[in-house]
Amino acid sequence: MLLYILLNIKKEQMNEIINSDIAFLRVLGFNDKGKTYINKIKKNVTIYTNIKDSINQILDIELKVSRLLDIVYNDNLINKEQKGPIIKNNKMA
Repeated sequence: MLLYILLNIKKEQMNEIINSDIAFLRVLGFNDKGKTYINKIKKNVTIYTNIKDSINQILDIELKVSRLLDIVYNDNLINKEQKGPIIKNNKMA
């Protein structure tokens, strides 16, 4: 309840999110197998690697949570996330 108040999330907003289909994918990182999967689904799903305000209700909440975590941990999480997805190579050295 405290997070709802702190992040100014309304019950109606959460009900709308819960009852809606999620038509996007938020990519934080991927490897070669993930890249293949993303390329396969990108025609049917909106893919976000960087987010900003007012794209989507769910992503707006995610931004609020990231900003709160930045304050709590003083970790600059939002800037790290906005650099783009982490691409990990599967090849062994």
